[in-house]
Amino acid sequence: CSCSCSCCCCSLLCGLQLTADQLRTLVETQIQILWGIFKGKVESDRHQQYRKGGKQRSKLRHRVRFGQLSEAQQEAILAQLMQVFCRSRQKYVPYTMDVLLPEVITRIHMLVYGMSFDEAEEYLLQH
Repeated sequence: CSCSCSCCCCSLLCGLQLTADQLRTLVETQIQILWGIFKGKVESDRHQQYRKGGKQRSKLRHRVRFGQLSEAQQEAILAQLMQVFCRSRQKYVPYTMDVLLPEVITRIHMLVYGMSFDEAEEYLLQH
């Protein structure tokens, strides 16, 4: 692992090799929650910041963290989200990038490591 920390999650994550199918399945399990966030029915700090616009929205771009996911894994997740949320409306691309992509990455970490949302978000901010 290229990470210099000694947390147990990092060593687990560095050893984890999610296949494309496993990653697709993890994202699929979160689609309903992501639709809830998209519609404002599921609580999301990122969604609220995005809706405020201006400086709040621009700050979101600097808060996207991928942890130890490879570039190929990141691209696969984004492609799947784009198929679901942007297929017919390209105007949702910025929302997908700034809100849904980080949400699903955080939720994948929650699922894989049994973390709370806050723990997963904190982990991602540190790595």
